[in-house]
Amino acid sequence: MKIDPEKTLEKCLKKGADQAEIYLKQEESLNIEIEKKDIKYVKSDQLWGMGIRVIKNNSPGFSSTTNPEKINIKIIDAVKHAESSKKTLGSFAEPKKTPKVNDIYDKEVADATYNDLLPKIQELINSANPNPKTRSTSGSVTTSKAKTHILNTNGVDVESETTLMQASISTIAGTGENASTSYEFQFSRKNDLDYRWIGSQAAEIAEKSMSGQKTEPGKRKVILEPIALTSLLASTLIPSLNAEEIQRGRSKAQKYMNKEIAPEILDIKDNGALDGGLNSRPTDDEGVPSKNNQIIKNGVLKNAFYNLKAGYKEGHESTSNGVRSSYGSLPEIKPRNLVIKPNTDKQNLHKNGTIVIRSVLGAHTANQTSGDFSVGTNEAFEIKNGETKPISEIMVSGNIFELLNDIIEIGDDVRQVGNIVTPSIKTRLRIST
Repeated sequence: MKIDPEKTLEKCLKKGADQAEIYLKQEESLNIEIEKKDIKYVKSDQLWGMGIRVIKNNSPGFSSTTNPEKINIKIIDAVKHAESSKKTLGSFAEPKKTPKVNDIYDKEVADATYNDLLPKIQELINSANPNPKTRSTSGSVTTSKAKTHILNTNGVDVESETTLMQASISTIAGTGENASTSYEFQFSRKNDLDYRWIGSQAAEIAEKSMSGQKTEPGKRKVILEPIALTSLLASTLIPSLNAEEIQRGRSKAQKYMNKEIAPEILDIKDNGALDGGLNSRPTDDEGVPSKNNQIIKNGVLKNAFYNLKAGYKEGHESTSNGVRSSYGSLPEIKPRNLVIKPNTDKQNLHKNGTIVIRSVLGAHTANQTSGDFSVGTNEAFEIKNGETKPISEIMVSGNIFELLNDIIEIGDDVRQVGNIVTPSIKTRLRIST
């Protein structure tokens, strides 16, 4: 059945909506799952879905479907939802010039087949199994391509095509109580993943983590590598910068706005138009043109994240942070590509007595209101006499605003982990054993 989005918008108005918005998503994916050294299964998926959002008397309504034949019913549902909604939304996005975004679509990724990926998967598995004591336990390789079309009755009409390629593998070294685990991954919009590096890195870290020793508890100098730092930021700082959380009084960020919260070397931007960014597109998922927003400049907190709904409530412009997890969900407030500016050679961070943390466990338990966290890690090391030695499982605790205030140095080992692009940072945190 052929879909005419313009006619769908017209039908929304005829059914009583004051404004209407259509969000169309078409996606194809190929997923290969790995178990130990073998391919467990191969799965390909195709998805098509439509989200219908309307405004009636400044109240929003929403419905969605994967069946084109049910669009008329879903329009009625959306209007009824708006009529009974107690929420407010003044208007959908207005048409504005959108930025050019490079390197978010790669034909090689879009056209990749299982046979194309098979040699790379084998390279991933082989590099993760360098010797009898270290072996892979699970992994995956995924490719996807997507088309997104957003249009509304204000005149917004934007389309974009994106691709994504992902590879990951988990490893274990040793046996019994001496066993140690690790994992590694890469994401990219392009067909440029280093499968050999992913596998060998996962194996190497698992081996290096074996036979960890005790360390001194207390407030210590700690290097948070990108994976660990991303976990903490995603569970503390990012929720606190959500405008809706600030409006509800559930965030400490408001009292720090336009105040110094970190040393001058800390510079953070949220760039929805970042070349090659995993969340880059010409607009956000509400059709608001992507922006490069300054979040922290010279250590001063400058901005929070807004979508249209939060912006309308406060009389604040959307910061292009309306993000949908799927066609069937409403736009939530999330960063697009949160970029922390690098500062110095990573090796300048590595001093004797410093603890290096690669990843953390339990970041989701952090208190999003206060910013307090207490997390574990089984991938921690201590620098002694110029050498990096594994330490046994430790707990790391602190507060995200104290962590930022205590930053000593920022490295240059930048990598993108989800929607955060960051190098390692050196700060002070409490260590307990």
